[in-house]
Amino acid sequence: MQSDVTIAGPFNILLVDDDQATRILLTRILQQPDYVFTEADHGNKALDLLEKSCFDLIITDLRMPEVDGIAFALRAHARWPHIPIVLMSGYFTEAAWKLDSEVFGGFIQKPINREVLLRIIQRLLAKSNSIPKPQ
Repeated sequence: MQSDVTIAGPFNILLVDDDQATRILLTRILQQPDYVFTEADHGNKALDLLEKSCFDLIITDLRMPEVDGIAFALRAHARWPHIPIVLMSGYFTEAAWKLDSEVFGGFIQKPINREVLLRIIQRLLAKSNSIPKPQ
């Protein structure tokens, strides 16, 4: 995929989805030389990973057990506001649309369109790459 924005990687991306097949599919279709994926199958595990590692981007499903994607995204954004978050779901609610437009970097509906998601990722990484990160 051609891009008119040059950004330096590698980029650590946290992929949060309770469906293992979706996580596998996304890591395969989004495979880029500068993208390193870490997977979590629910929001609590993702929050634990965020405490232990540095991430450049979060992609999260909205419908998950334990901590749903909206609750996870709100907690992650409150603690790590510099990390862009992409919301994804086959079941967008009005609350998710409102959250996206007010707080988060993007949303994508399932089934995932690879080119659209890659453009969202590139835009967010380019934008966040120009913002100083907290030490």
